[in-house]
Amino acid sequence: MAYTNHRIAKRNNLAYHEGLALQILLIYHLLFAWIFTAFLGTHGGDAIRYWDLTADISQEAHTWLEHWGSRTFFIQWINYIPARILGLSFGVGNTLYALISFLGFRILFIYLINNTPSDLTISWKGFLFWILLFPNIHFWTAGVGKEAVLFTATCYALIGFTAIHKHYIQIALAILLAWWIRPVFGAALIPVFYLALYLNPVLRKPHKILISISSTALLLYFTYQLTIMMHLEAFNMQGLRDFISSQFQFLEYFHAASYIPMEHYTLLEKLGTLFFRPFWHEIRGFWYFAAAVENTTFLILLIISVSIVIKNKSVKIPQAVIFGLFYGCMIAVILIFSLNNLGIIIRMKSTFMIFLYITTAFIIIPNNLPTPRGTNPSQDARPKTLDARGKT
Repeated sequence: MAYTNHRIAKRNNLAYHEGLALQILLIYHLLFAWIFTAFLGTHGGDAIRYWDLTADISQEAHTWLEHWGSRTFFIQWINYIPARILGLSFGVGNTLYALISFLGFRILFIYLINNTPSDLTISWKGFLFWILLFPNIHFWTAGVGKEAVLFTATCYALIGFTAIHKHYIQIALAILLAWWIRPVFGAALIPVFYLALYLNPVLRKPHKILISISSTALLLYFTYQLTIMMHLEAFNMQGLRDFISSQFQFLEYFHAASYIPMEHYTLLEKLGTLFFRPFWHEIRGFWYFAAAVENTTFLILLIISVSIVIKNKSVKIPQAVIFGLFYGCMIAVILIFSLNNLGIIIRMKSTFMIFLYITTAFIIIPNNLPTPRGTNPSQDARPKTLDARGKT
């Protein structure tokens, strides 16, 4: 992975300090694989059962192909060969998943480098790099589980949306993978795809119409499958309310220490819980402290960025970052109406909050600088590298 980092930095003409930052990001992320292993070795968790293929045994699977399925079954299917056949340890498994999720960080890193002004000072570039170091996403994507694969699939989809006409295969595979791992998250990428299709300047109108029809058929299929998975007897407001109520009751049944009465909160309280809890008075141990620091930092970034938007009326944000913001907001709305456990909320939001952090960062960095490196005013950015191998 370090060697391919070097090759990609070379292909993209990255400055020495930019290539070095990419290698530091790799080391930092792999450090969390060790932390994840140590933490779960002490406290236990779903990741261990994923690796042991015991998280969901309802299929009574014995062979690799019998483990095939969606969500938990899919993760167990992935783990079958390294865990059952090769007999690799749980720590090695976490390292493998950390390398998978690093592909997402790498494509995101390269995109950010390609879409920052060429005159941006090293200190401002350091600020953008610091945003990528927020710990929650590194912790949850550096171990065995759905988050690692889901994050990488999401990054490939969002950045692929910037050039649909070139990366339609990449986009299709990424959306299907996200859907197979966590259906709601995969389905949320479809509306983002519509937005990207509308903004695409290359595709002609007839092509957009044809693609829209195909995408609508796919979205309807996803929606139908979601109603089955969620046991919705009626796909209407009453059916959704009944589902939300049953979901809250199901999670409340476990009497978790991190239970929160989301069903009784106002909309503002729900949003505050999702984005900013745990609060400082709720800290119970180091990881809650780290989450509180991250939440407070995001609150500060949000206040600064909103004040800048109000003052300047408009800001320059790369297209994929806009798509990430749209995607993150949709997932946030879904989560506030389906979760009432703070621990699960912290884990679930790990894969999309980074796009909101990056949005605030791009609002804060100077926007009156020249266009991104290697571009002319008629272009959005220098030739974009849209896959993890560094090919344009």
